[in-house]
Amino acid sequence: MPRVTIAQVANATLVEPYDTYHAYRERFLTSHQLIAFARNPLLYRKQKLGLVAERDSEDFRFGRAAHVYILEGRDKFHADWIVGGPINPKTNAPYGPETKAYAEWRASQPKPTISDEQHSLLLGMDAGVRSNEDARSLLESGVVERSLRSQLHGFELQARFDWIGGPAVELCDLKTCADLDDFEDDLWRYCYPWQQAFYLLVAHAAGIKLPLVSNLIAIEKQEPFRCGVFRLPAATIKRCQVELKAALYALREANANPDMWPTGAEQVRTVRRPPSQPPLGGEFIQCAIEGAKEESWL
Repeated sequence: MPRVTIAQVANATLVEPYDTYHAYRERFLTSHQLIAFARNPLLYRKQKLGLVAERDSEDFRFGRAAHVYILEGRDKFHADWIVGGPINPKTNAPYGPETKAYAEWRASQPKPTISDEQHSLLLGMDAGVRSNEDARSLLESGVVERSLRSQLHGFELQARFDWIGGPAVELCDLKTCADLDDFEDDLWRYCYPWQQAFYLLVAHAAGIKLPLVSNLIAIEKQEPFRCGVFRLPAATIKRCQVELKAALYALREANANPDMWPTGAEQVRTVRRPPSQPPLGGEFIQCAIEGAKEESWL
């Protein structure tokens, strides 16, 4: 398969504000929505009906700010975001971003905001990403924050790519984390492999034949701001795409029979003991097991 070029990707994708992309969620299925359906179809249904609100948490907002600052640059960030906040007259210190006073001030601003403390974190995170040679190589050239819409199996899909580029013109995604040592567990917990597999499904359905891999650039959002690159190979992406296509099939069936909407918990689950689970009582019982074997108790 011929290798796609950055110019081809740029011509085939859209430059649009995040709010514009977000507004299309009512019509186009996103990775977040499909994964949410697969994990908890009943909650997905109630959110679609407006019975349960989706929360825009402080962590998500800070993550968006980090994407703009690190991937799009300082000038773009300061054009799109406001840094600062109201001052508490009793302490002469800024109100924290989780306080009511800050929320009221934020609501009155014409642009999204982050606090001075959060801005300082962004500076450290940006420096951390730039200090990683592999991350620098991936981000040296490419296109940033591009939207794409396509169709697959009767569904209209959309994706917003953090970054496509690097020496091999591959999919890259920036992720923030608390501790880099925990990121490999976090990526499965937060369904990042399925998210990346969805992005590649959308790209391939639109005729953009990106390599079937993804690079996750993980940066700690606290000192010492370590950065690491985690690569999802083709075998992982392919397996996740099989499951995503199965989720599309299940969503089609659920949409066709809304009165029988699944909960995701219909079947009895067989509980299997993980191989890593130690015996009851740990080493104490393990020693007892050995002794019981010697006396033919077991």
